[in-house]
Amino acid sequence: KLITLADLNHGGIFLYEVATGNRTFIETLDDDAGQFAPGNGSQLVYRQLATTPSGALWRLELADFGGDQHTIHPIDPPDGALVDDHVAVWNPDGVHLAVMRQYFDSRATEKPQIYQVNAATGESQPLVVDPEYTHGALSWSPDGGRLLFQRYPAYPGPKAETGIWVYDAATKTLKQIATNGFFPQWLP
Repeated sequence: KLITLADLNHGGIFLYEVATGNRTFIETLDDDAGQFAPGNGSQLVYRQLATTPSGALWRLELADFGGDQHTIHPIDPPDGALVDDHVAVWNPDGVHLAVMRQYFDSRATEKPQIYQVNAATGESQPLVVDPEYTHGALSWSPDGGRLLFQRYPAYPGPKAETGIWVYDAATKTLKQIATNGFFPQWLP
């Protein structure tokens, strides 16, 4: 079993193996301890600050602690597109991530949108893209078939309300389930 701890004093994430007491350190400027993949628990996704000609952007990295070899590699789009990945949440399938992503090419929106990203290949597909809105508090259903999230206008006005929505992966449909709600979660 592994435990992760974000350590701002050291500037990274400590991984602690409970059985052996061994520690591994991953340097990152993010203040989050990452998220283990469901299932085997040997893969950790976390954000890394990357400098680009366009400025500093968040990119996702995957640390794999399965077997004797420990590897870390970025989860970059295979087409080389410049992206800023704000949030990543594992699908219970342990292969895909729901990612709040901002592209800086023809897919660009002013605010991050929701994409599904294959953690091994970096390939992505849009789940919820609407430039009039931005999203947050992503949470997969236990079966991985529905994504729960909050949605709010990208350009808030006096009557702007945050809503709670569900994306159904099988039907590729959206349904609002609450108005003026925040931080939804599935019950275990």
